[in-house]
Amino acid sequence: MNNLKLISLAVLLLAALSCGKESVVSGQLQTGDMIVGEGEILGVATPASKTSLNDQMKVVWDFNDRICLFNEDTSEGGEYFIKELSQDKVTAVFATSGTPVAGEVRHALYPQAAFKNFDAQAGTVKVDMSAVGGPDVSGLPMIATSRGSLFSFVNLCGALMVRPYDLQNLGLSIRSVKAVSKDGYAIGSAAVVALETMSISSFEGEKTYVEMTLDEAVNISTYGWTSWSTNASSSFEGAAREFVVYVPCGEYPSGFDIVLTDADGRSYTYETGPQTVSPGVITRLPYVPLTTYYGVENCVRVAPGTKSVTVDITPYYSFSRRFERSEDIVSSDSPIVSSAQVLWQQEYGCQTSDVMTTASSGTVISAGGEIAIANNEDGRQEMTVPLTGTAGNALVAVKDAAGTILWSFHIWVGEASDVACNTATGGDYTIMDRNLGATSANDRSQTTEELIRNSFGLFYQWGRKDPFPRILHRTARVTANTYSAQLPFTNSVSRSDRTIGSISYTIRNPHQRIWLTSSGCNWLMSYVNELWGFHYSASSVGRLVAENQKKDGVKTVYDPCPAGYKVADAKHIMGLVEQNAGKLSSRDTYYGYYFETGASGRTYIPASGWVKSSDDDSKALAYEGYWGMLWTSSSAQSNAHYMYVHSASSAEFSDNRACVRGHMCPVRCIKMKP
Repeated sequence: MNNLKLISLAVLLLAALSCGKESVVSGQLQTGDMIVGEGEILGVATPASKTSLNDQMKVVWDFNDRICLFNEDTSEGGEYFIKELSQDKVTAVFATSGTPVAGEVRHALYPQAAFKNFDAQAGTVKVDMSAVGGPDVSGLPMIATSRGSLFSFVNLCGALMVRPYDLQNLGLSIRSVKAVSKDGYAIGSAAVVALETMSISSFEGEKTYVEMTLDEAVNISTYGWTSWSTNASSSFEGAAREFVVYVPCGEYPSGFDIVLTDADGRSYTYETGPQTVSPGVITRLPYVPLTTYYGVENCVRVAPGTKSVTVDITPYYSFSRRFERSEDIVSSDSPIVSSAQVLWQQEYGCQTSDVMTTASSGTVISAGGEIAIANNEDGRQEMTVPLTGTAGNALVAVKDAAGTILWSFHIWVGEASDVACNTATGGDYTIMDRNLGATSANDRSQTTEELIRNSFGLFYQWGRKDPFPRILHRTARVTANTYSAQLPFTNSVSRSDRTIGSISYTIRNPHQRIWLTSSGCNWLMSYVNELWGFHYSASSVGRLVAENQKKDGVKTVYDPCPAGYKVADAKHIMGLVEQNAGKLSSRDTYYGYYFETGASGRTYIPASGWVKSSDDDSKALAYEGYWGMLWTSSSAQSNAHYMYVHSASSAEFSDNRACVRGHMCPVRCIKMKP
C-alpha cells in the first residue's frame, strides 16, 4: 500500500439536475432543486456510476469509476481508481497502481478514457467528446485542478431539454434526439479545454452533433384532451414529453438543429436559435407542436372540362405554434404514401340522397380510371387524378401500405372569380365570388329552385380541413323560420371519447361528421383556437376584430381553401356586415342576399343554412333557404366566429348564438396578400 498515492475528491454531476445554484461547502459541491418541468424527463439514465444521485441531490461515485491525473511532469497522464468510498458515496479516495502523478499543481479529468493529450505550454487538455449525448450520462467529462489533495470537478457539459408534442394524436413516438451545431463546432469529436478558466476554448474534429437514442420509442401524443375551461393549444404542453440531450458547454450564436427521429425512422428538424449551454445546467427549450401533413393545399380547384389534375401529396411537417405550413419534407427511407382512394363525389345538380355511395360513380372522377402516384423530379410525391370534366366536388384520400388514411384532398371542379372589397373594418381585400365548393354563383332569379343549391357550397366544421356535401334535390323553404332536412351522408359519428374527439380521427376519417349527443360545443375534445389561423383570447367581438386589424390570420395546414386563398378573418366578414347594415337585398327573391363590397361591387351570400352539432343525420340541416351563414378563421374562448343573416336588416357577426364549432357552415375564401 505504500506505493499508492491517495487523493480525496468531491464531485458534481451534470445538472440534469441543477438549476445553477451550486456552491462549494466543505469541499463538496451541492446542487439546487431538481428541474423536472410539467412532464416527464426522458433520457436521464441512472447507471451504477458517478452519474447516480442520492436523495440530497449529491453525486455518488462507483468503484468502477476511473479518472486521469496529469501535469507538466506527467503530461501523458496516469489512471487512478477508487480505493475508498464514503458511506454516502459522495466522497471518494482515489489511488494509482502505477507511478503517482506528483507535484504542487495537478489536473484531473473524468472519465479517464476521455483524456487525449495535455499541452503544458498552452495550458490546455484535449478531451474526447464522443460519449456526449445520452441517455447514458456516465461518460460525460469533468475537469478539476488540485487544491492540495482535494479536487472539485467542473462540468464540461450542460443539456438541452427538448419538448415536442403530438397535438394531432397521430401516435408519433420518438426514438432519438439529435442536436446539431449550426455553428459547425465538432461537439461530438474533441474539445480543447483551457485549464486556467476550466472551460472549453475550441473544438477539433468533424462530428458536429450529439445524439440521444432511447432503448424504446416514446409516444409524444396529447390525445387532443384538456379540460373544458382551457381555451388555447398551449394547454396541451402540460402533457408534452421532455427529452434531455447532453451538449458541451459554450456559446452557440447560431444555435442547434434539433432532429427528432420517430419509431418508423422518419426525421423532423427544427432550429433552436442562439443558445448558451452552461456547466451542469439544463436549458429548457420551448414546447413545440410537431404537425405532420401532406401536400401544399387541401383544396385543388380546376376549371370544368379539365380531364385530369396533379396534386402534391408529399409528406411535410411543421413546428409552428400557429400551424403554418412549411417547406420541410419528412425524411424517410421508404415512400410513405402507397395508394389513393375516392371517398365521395358529387357533380353539379346531384340528385343522390346518400353521397357516401358515390365513390365509384364516375360523375366527377372518371370511373375505372387509375389514380397514379409517382415521384417528380425534385423528389416530391404527387398523384394524378382522372376527371370527367363535369363541375362538382370530390374527396380523395391517400393511404399508407396498411390502408390507413394519411391525408385527404378536396378536388373542386368549378369556376370562381374575385371580388374587390373595401370596408372600414376590413380594409382592402379580395374575396371569392362564391362559397367554397359552390359550382354556381347564380341566385334564385337566375336558376331553378332545385339547382339553387349549387351556389350554396359545401359544409365545414370549424377548424377541420375537409368538406361535407349537401343534398341538392330538396325544395327549399324561404317562408318559415326553420327548416330541417336529411343530410346527404349516413356515417356521422358521436364524439363519445377522446379518440374520436381528436384531430387524428378527423384526418383518418375525413368523411365523418362528428356530432354531440350531450353537452359540449366542439367536435374536438378541447379547444385549439389556432386551427384556421387567428386567435385572440378576448371574449369581446370588438376587441377581437381590433386585434385582427393589427395582425392578420395565417394560412394553416388545416385551412380548406385552394392555393392563394385562406378562410376569411373576422375583420373581413365584420366589414361586410357593417357595410350592409339595414340595406340587404330580399332573401325571398334571391334565396340569399347581395352584399355591397364597398369597392363599386357586390357579392352574393346564399341562404345556405347550417348543420346542428347536436342532431343526427336524419334532422340535422336547419334554416336552409332562410339563413345565410359564413365561418371566419377567428376564435376566442369556447366558440368560433361567424356571420349569419336572416332578413334584409339583420346581418350579424357573432360567436355565441348558432354556430359553435361542432356545427357546420359554409366558408368564403379571401385572396392572400403577397
